[in-house]
Amino acid sequence: MSPALHARLNVVLVDVEPDTGAWCPAALEAAITPLTRCVTVTHYLGHPAAMEEVTRICRERDPHLIEDISHSYLSTPNGRRVGTFGDICVGSMQDRKSWPAGECLFSAVRPQWRERALPAGHYRGRALLLEDPELAAFGETELGLRMRMHPPAAVVGLANAEGLVERLSARRALPERLSLGLQGPSGVRAPGCGLASAWVDGS
Repeated sequence: MSPALHARLNVVLVDVEPDTGAWCPAALEAAITPLTRCVTVTHYLGHPAAMEEVTRICRERDPHLIEDISHSYLSTPNGRRVGTFGDICVGSMQDRKSWPAGECLFSAVRPQWRERALPAGHYRGRALLLEDPELAAFGETELGLRMRMHPPAAVVGLANAEGLVERLSARRALPERLSLGLQGPSGVRAPGCGLASAWVDGS
């Protein structure tokens, strides 16, 4: 939420599906107005959002789509990796995430969006590498909000990429076991473990 506040944007929260915690497409569509500039989808706890519906809504209503894959690295709804549906992909990689690196990742389908994001997260150094001359003029005085990955963190991230599939499989087994155990008692609704096959395909 802090990047939105820094950009002086209003944040509108949207309801999620009760069995997965993933975004409810109907609630998203109802929340979008002519003032909506972007939609940020978080694929929560390994359960990808219904991205076919979400992308359709964004195409028809015109806001940009940002995917937060912090909780769902390698999840594959309908065989397609999370982070590849939207205009921008972000992901936290702090030490408690399944893919730790200490910082975060960012990718965008348009180079100019990367150029704009770079001075927000950096100052001097990398900000001086901007190719856009209008942005490069402010390379010495950019925001430096620390929303970026530095080179040592990238090294840690590459090292922790090894064995990621195995770690995700081990993490998946715990909530699946919990969900199965909660199916018996009346009045208790277990998380939707039926979607677990979408978490990671091992490729």
